[in-house]
Amino acid sequence: MDKLSAIDTSFLYAETARLPMHVAALQIYDPVTAPEGRVAIADIVLNVRRRAHRIDCFHRKLLETPWNLDRPHWINDRDFDPSQHVSSVLLPRPGGWPELCEAVTRVAAQPLRRDRPLWEMHLITGLGEIDNFPRGAFAILTKIHHAAVDGVAGIAVTLALHDLEPNTADEPIPDMEAERVPGPTDLVAQALAQEWLRPAQLCLAWPEMARMTADSMAARPFKPPPPTRFNRRVSGRRLFDAIRIPLDELHACRALADGATVNDVVLAVVGGAMRRYLEFYEALPSRPLTAMIPISTRQDISPKRAGNQISQMIVGLGTDTRNAVDRLRAIHESSVKAKAAARSADAASLDEVAAFWPAPWLAFAARNWSQSPGNTVANTVITNVKGPPMPFYMCGAKLVKAYGMGPLADGWGTFHTALSYCGELTLSVLACAKLVPDIEFYTECLRAAYAELSAAAQQAKAPDVAAP
Repeated sequence: MDKLSAIDTSFLYAETARLPMHVAALQIYDPVTAPEGRVAIADIVLNVRRRAHRIDCFHRKLLETPWNLDRPHWINDRDFDPSQHVSSVLLPRPGGWPELCEAVTRVAAQPLRRDRPLWEMHLITGLGEIDNFPRGAFAILTKIHHAAVDGVAGIAVTLALHDLEPNTADEPIPDMEAERVPGPTDLVAQALAQEWLRPAQLCLAWPEMARMTADSMAARPFKPPPPTRFNRRVSGRRLFDAIRIPLDELHACRALADGATVNDVVLAVVGGAMRRYLEFYEALPSRPLTAMIPISTRQDISPKRAGNQISQMIVGLGTDTRNAVDRLRAIHESSVKAKAAARSADAASLDEVAAFWPAPWLAFAARNWSQSPGNTVANTVITNVKGPPMPFYMCGAKLVKAYGMGPLADGWGTFHTALSYCGELTLSVLACAKLVPDIEFYTECLRAAYAELSAAAQQAKAPDVAAP
């Protein structure tokens, strides 16, 4: 039995029916290499049953203290049954990209049940002709609560569920370890015993909290982001779309700014798209929009040590700059400064200090953050997750495409996920349907912003031709 960290707990407390706090992955598979050329729900369930012992969040569920007197614990689910977590979705005809996106958003908008391990897998069939998808492809949408994984831990879960070859030996199904589960009285007594020590702990932690706050403010003076249509109260409806970009083309764009990274290029694409979108609606602020960028502080990627090990930085998106190359350079400069500031903050110490906060304080702070648009620290969230460069297989089927999604909160009506896999980067956006009702137009803005950068990179690469 393990207690959740303060950061993990905050994602639980921030969740409402309108604001589910899970991350998700949409993965597309080619079943040609699978036995008999197909994968059924029973195959997925058996695969999970054989591997769940490697993935703590797949076989552990929440044990909450009455009245939230203490942070919840993870315990092994003695009734664990993966078949209760796996379901199927059949797309309506013609089964194209719009139908797939609609199915994804419908499933993604539903919170996870808390009476069992916090994950679900949805087998999506009926895919028709979709650009660059193999014929007969199927999809799996996996949802895991953000209290259990961050982006890097999500990749570890993917690795644990997949193989490097289509044909692998069957694994035995291990027995789950049984553990004693304390009753409500024991949990309350334990929480009250800790509360006796809380004042002394807070007194001891207060100097460190003050120092960290002062250091953080000195390194990163807070400037509220400019208000936009993206930064209002979020509805319960979601929309999803994505673009795909070859990684070698992204690397070519890096040459447009000395020292630029792939992440800088991704930010420039998003910044260019947001500028185009807001310009269309004559709502572009004069100040540049900003993005909150999660930073992994994880030392390993084992699914046995999941949860959230993250810091964050705030980067300007250069939306006040019309030229795409100048925007990339401005973003790179802002990113360098933000990284330097982030290194001055100790994310581990922050979580240790937050652990001294009483659970009711955490609950109040988390709910106030997630449901208060005025508390927004940036205009959007952009996360860049590095996936494996080689092909992976599940139940013999080849993973060919992968897309990611993150949670929304009031004030954050869009969440962008860049995910690389096998030489390609997908840039996905999950958006509030009320704040971004025309997600297809927003995606066209992403394509146009990338095309602008790509054209500049090709022009810079072309040899100079002397005038006659």
